[in-house]
Amino acid sequence: MGGMKLVQWLVQSNLFVGAVEDIGNTICWLGRNKFMYNSCSGYVMSSVPAVASSLSAFLLSPEYACEVNFGSCINHQWYTTETTQQYIDKIMLHKPSYLKKDNFLDYIYHEINTASAPRKTLSMIQFTDLHLDLEYVVGASKVCKNVMCCRAEDGIPEDPADAAGPYGSMALCDIPPIVLDIMGDKINELAPDVLLWTGDVVPHDQW
Repeated sequence: MGGMKLVQWLVQSNLFVGAVEDIGNTICWLGRNKFMYNSCSGYVMSSVPAVASSLSAFLLSPEYACEVNFGSCINHQWYTTETTQQYIDKIMLHKPSYLKKDNFLDYIYHEINTASAPRKTLSMIQFTDLHLDLEYVVGASKVCKNVMCCRAEDGIPEDPADAAGPYGSMALCDIPPIVLDIMGDKINELAPDVLLWTGDVVPHDQW
């Protein structure tokens, strides 16, 4: 038990959190030629608490402690393998019968076609994962070593083909505000019965 208490103290201490952070920053440093070190280390700083917490919980779990730390329970089987079909069968076991043959869409359309009264239909628009970048700069370089580009800090490229376009770029860039403006105008024009906004609006600059 003394050994386990020592392990528990280590993985729950600031030393452990610092070690996780050092490992992350080392990876950033080794990859500094592929991406900006500052943004990478920023990601490390923001994710270290969650990573360290999950890792310490794993290291202190009875399964890991018994099997690895103390070399006991060696013959215990902690998991089993199964085929894709076995996994599907397990999921479908308690589903309604019309789902089990993977033809539920046919079932729905059959219900619609055989209904005695016409069904009311609704128009619906869903938008998600906008990743709006309020710092997007038209003409800025869309090629950079950062997590995302198309910002003033990325400079103006010599090749116009590498410049951020007015409505976004097929590159490591999030969308400019004008795209949201145009989308809003189109939604107002279409006037759907249902509008679903399923989030994830923030840009990818979490560092």
